[in-house]
Amino acid sequence: MELAPMVLAADDATAGVRDLLATISLAGGLFFMFVGAVGVVRLPDAYQRIHAASKCTTLGLAGMLIAAILHVWTLDIAGKAIMAIVFTFVASPIGSHLLAKAAHHCKIEQWPGTLSDELAQDKADPNCSVSDDEIGVPEGPQRLVAQDSGPVHVGAA
Repeated sequence: MELAPMVLAADDATAGVRDLLATISLAGGLFFMFVGAVGVVRLPDAYQRIHAASKCTTLGLAGMLIAAILHVWTLDIAGKAIMAIVFTFVASPIGSHLLAKAAHHCKIEQWPGTLSDELAQDKADPNCSVSDDEIGVPEGPQRLVAQDSGPVHVGAA
């Protein structure tokens, strides 16, 4: 038994409008993807490239998925596309923030025209408790120290 995809209610009068909106949405998504790709190639430092890549995936993918929803017009495609948009809007900024923070910890050079480095200013301030140089490592007496237990043998004895 094969289940047919549930088609959202539509008639021929709204199909033309949906196709026009899908075309506009697709063009907007492709525009953001193109601008982001040019930004990744042309921007001067890693931090600005990360920013361009984050914007291009978030806005470009959202535009293209909205175009897919409008063009295909089935409930299962709409649900999957909306979930992908939500996950992208959550994961892309978090991922780009972590990449930029890792680049900062590795002391990757910033473009000389950068106006401020707030994380470096916070670390230089003695009244600010920024101690994330070792990400995920607890401070204090409960800190685990790795001990060398000799070579590890893998396989049958």
